[in-house]
Amino acid sequence: MRIQPRPAMAWAIGIGYGILFLVLEKIIGLDYDTIGTTTDTIVKGIVVPVAIGTLVLVVVTTLLGWWRPVLRELPTDPARPPRWLLVVPILVFIATLLGIDYGNLGNMGAAMIAWLALGTAGVGFSEEITYRGLALVGFRRGYSEVKVWLFTSLLFGLLHGVNLILGQGAVPTIRQFFFAFVLGSIFYAIRRISGTIVVVMVIHALWDFGSFTHVAGKAGAVAAKIDIATAGAGLLQSLLVLIALILVIVGAKKILASKKPAAQPAQA
Repeated sequence: MRIQPRPAMAWAIGIGYGILFLVLEKIIGLDYDTIGTTTDTIVKGIVVPVAIGTLVLVVVTTLLGWWRPVLRELPTDPARPPRWLLVVPILVFIATLLGIDYGNLGNMGAAMIAWLALGTAGVGFSEEITYRGLALVGFRRGYSEVKVWLFTSLLFGLLHGVNLILGQGAVPTIRQFFFAFVLGSIFYAIRRISGTIVVVMVIHALWDFGSFTHVAGKAGAVAAKIDIATAGAGLLQSLLVLIALILVIVGAKKILASKKPAAQPAQA
């Protein structure tokens, strides 16, 4: 690594990305509730700001020389959790697939689907590089693994809190903050369990893609209509995430265990 990681750098990167995202969205000037409803708002409200953020993050990560520890767990990092916890990423992956509004995909059109897929792939990459990547690496060089989980998840929640400034109501923003904190905790666990951030990027991108398929091409009362199949898939999705969260809590001691210091040789 060209520059040694420090917690102060993690805080700066985590908060800085949120400020960058907020500034870009303010410059673009879209109403928050319209983002993702049309191809134009997908491009302007998701693809463009995320592309700029991604470029900044790639440059920062390259200059710091942190790509290896950002992308995967290293032998010097905390020991991998037990294999039975691999069920967690599997359950969450299935949950992401259940979150897609397949009935609406046919109404969206190829161009809208392609732009949405590109935009949410960028979201998965950039937000994971920031919080389960750069911030995690920085925090690990000064904090216990418990604090690494806590602070990366807190920053992830605060990122979604900026939606209040972008026009989202206070109640849904608070709800989104807590949900992002919980989902961020699960994403942290998936990185630890799988050993790589790439798995988390894929799941994160699919989760956001599925969320936007429920509003893409819709507006107002139309967007509020939910058929029985969609409601059932949503309930099953919530159940799978809840089970995954329970498993993470059960295995928390192993997931959050810090690396044991190497034994010191006895003095002669």
